[in-house]
Amino acid sequence: MEIRLLDDNFAGISVVDAFTSLIWNRKYYECGVFELYAPQ
Repeated sequence: MEIRLLDDNFAGISVVDAFTSLIWNRKYYECGVFELYAPQ
């Protein structure tokens, strides 16, 4: 799985493909919260 990082204009910044855990809590009326654990 790849995670694509975008800036404020939705232009691609980077791609993260090596991570150990992704926790994503979506919310309906506001921004959700996520945690991404990756090696340094």
